[in-house]
Amino acid sequence: MSAVELNFSIEFHGPFLVGGESAGDGADIRVNKDVLIPGSSIKGRLRAEAANVLKVRKKLIDEVFGTAHTPGKWWFSDVVFEDGGCSVRTSNRVAMDSTKPESGLTEEHHLVFYDQCWAEAATFRIEQLASMEKTELDQHKAVLCAAARSVTNLGAMRRRGHGWVSITPPPIEGLSNEDIIKNLRENSTHD
Repeated sequence: MSAVELNFSIEFHGPFLVGGESAGDGADIRVNKDVLIPGSSIKGRLRAEAANVLKVRKKLIDEVFGTAHTPGKWWFSDVVFEDGGCSVRTSNRVAMDSTKPESGLTEEHHLVFYDQCWAEAATFRIEQLASMEKTELDQHKAVLCAAARSVTNLGAMRRRGHGWVSITPPPIEGLSNEDIIKNLRENSTHD
């Protein structure tokens, strides 16, 4: 078996936050500065896109990403930033007391200090772990590439302006965009 390796690029459109550490150092939500976006977060985000947005059949999703009892057929790397390509700063989010806006007080439990990451671009890769026939391999590549292209955000506070991204999949030899769309239509739940 000649294993397939797919290399993806991420473009960041603002700050992001993927929490990974306990509160401390003056921040309520902290990132793991060694691994800002782990492969497990990428895998989970792509799985969610495949299931919820692309409506791919559960059986195929389980084959690609695995289940609690069966490993998937692909490995997901941590996201890699170029040297100096990501800075981490502490920021805050406040919800003011709406009953007395002139007081300048926050609502109870609504002042949060958190790490905020800033980057322009990064990469990650997905590698084939199991042997499969060409048809199955093409289905899997179609799901992975379409799910990646479908992602528009990563991490926490996505509805608060954090984590907005574009993910660009690699060109796949022998699998055009039309082939990917056809594959997805054939493997959709049509819900």
